[in-house]
Amino acid sequence: MLLCSVTHNAWAQDTVQIYAFVNQLYNPGATFRLNIFKSDWGNFLLRKPYLIDETICAKIKNADVSDTTSEVSFAHWTETPKEVVAELYQHCRALDRLWQHRFLWQQAKVQKYLLVDHAKDKIPATVLDKLSLNAQEKATVRKHILDWNKTAIADRLINYCSIPVFTDDGNYALIVIGQDVRSEGGWDSIFIFKKTKGQWLRLDMLRLSEI
Repeated sequence: MLLCSVTHNAWAQDTVQIYAFVNQLYNPGATFRLNIFKSDWGNFLLRKPYLIDETICAKIKNADVSDTTSEVSFAHWTETPKEVVAELYQHCRALDRLWQHRFLWQQAKVQKYLLVDHAKDKIPATVLDKLSLNAQEKATVRKHILDWNKTAIADRLINYCSIPVFTDDGNYALIVIGQDVRSEGGWDSIFIFKKTKGQWLRLDMLRLSEI
């Protein structure tokens, strides 16, 4: 219970750490897109985070969701120290589900992505007023908005991600990331990142599904 209480308070209040991590997933060397997504048209993010639940915890453990007795080896995580995976797993299990349901990404704090609630959304140009972008970036985003609005709903690509889960020392993070296009399907994966010299670098990945 102590872990749950401490974890909930830290993650529910320390949104600075959460947003700093998510915004660093943006690749400044690319053209306004996420550097770990397959598509270049990758700057539309679902406002509702993906839920880290018992199913995801079971995937981290590499066991059936109903299996609570088998030994946890984390053998499928080949690049991450097992004690780190074990800590992330415990934090994911303790993560407050109700808080996750209530959490929504905020446009003013997610500067590199355009937030949408559904593929049916029509994005107003006024969203640019909430983003701290230079003139060139605004022109690029304006074009993406126009492209989104004129694209058939079934062909609109949406990115989604969970709230990141951190180790106590703040040097490792676990997050679920995916993409979906109604007409084609989608993919998602669990990623583990390591902070190296102030930058978050991808360390490990477990594929959940793919097109």
